[in-house]
Amino acid sequence: MKNILITIASSIFLLSCGAGQGSLPENQNESIAFEGKNYFVTAPQTDALAKMNMQAQTAGALAVLRNQTLADGISLANCGLIKAFLATDLNEFADMEGFSAAYSRVFGTKLVPNQPQLLQIQVVGFANPQQLVLLEANCTLPK
Repeated sequence: MKNILITIASSIFLLSCGAGQGSLPENQNESIAFEGKNYFVTAPQTDALAKMNMQAQTAGALAVLRNQTLADGISLANCGLIKAFLATDLNEFADMEGFSAAYSRVFGTKLVPNQPQLLQIQVVGFANPQQLVLLEANCTLPK
């Protein structure tokens, strides 16, 4: 009962602030869709994967991402959002330091000066228990 009251109070508050009153474009030809390409990448699935830590797997996944974007004529500078799914044990947090070390060697550098929005999501695991990271990148198409 307490959860229901909290939910109702939250909904009333959001509505009073104007949430949910957005509008769609009047012109149906207007596009509000994302115009770009989504990539889902992991470190190369090799026998060495079991020996790789979070930093090494992140570096591998970023190398795969770079190769895939370049093959499509897109630069990593065109990435606007990266979602990082990081495997963790139920008893401890994912290795954020290892992930950040590899990530900061690519983004925010002279080669790729932009810093895309980063969303880090901890997951219990993947189908391959040796896999530690999965990246989803949303990249805009160059004009």
